[in-house]
Amino acid sequence: MIVCPGGGYRILAWNKEGTEIASFLADHGYHAFVLKYRLPNPGDVRYAVALQDAQRAIRLIREREVELGIEKIGIMGFSAGGHLAATVAGAKAASVDAPIPSGDPAPTSSRPDFVGLIYPAYLMADTQTGELAAEVIPSKNPPPTFMAHALDDRIPSRNSIRYAETLTELGIPAEAHLYSRGGHGFGMTLTNKLPVGDWPQHLLTWLGRQNGD
Repeated sequence: MIVCPGGGYRILAWNKEGTEIASFLADHGYHAFVLKYRLPNPGDVRYAVALQDAQRAIRLIREREVELGIEKIGIMGFSAGGHLAATVAGAKAASVDAPIPSGDPAPTSSRPDFVGLIYPAYLMADTQTGELAAEVIPSKNPPPTFMAHALDDRIPSRNSIRYAETLTELGIPAEAHLYSRGGHGFGMTLTNKLPVGDWPQHLLTWLGRQNGD
């Protein structure tokens, strides 16, 4: 699993939305990689260089699947990192792959096998109509997706709901967990009593199904 921390494409919440969930996944038998993606310069498309980094990460890991004992590659993200993960799985992803740097392995697919979106941001172009942002509109063959969002989040939970509805309309498995309280940026929350605290366990159950368990 490639983990994309959030931070509004301004910073990376490296521990709270990166190393903590990576350690949790590793403790449960998964390979986990935290993606230190580039942030945009002023005036740039906010996700462009991050998308290139995420695609490159998938290609590099896929090239080493046999060596690492990996059968499937997933990507998950928090907030802006959730937007990045959805963009990787989106229809436009294949057309914006960065040039292959010298020394990299031969090009391979940058499509993830499954996706996790935790309180994702920026998925809707219009919050009134529910229209999805162009870069995250699912492709013809989008990967199965897991989502977790709090209903009291300042980033509307409709981001997750609308995305899940779109996947369902395409016949793609989508699982969305909505919580009454939790706000934005709750991260792992394994040690508190907020309702959102059980989402990592639901993620593990869902991941098991992706692996045929």
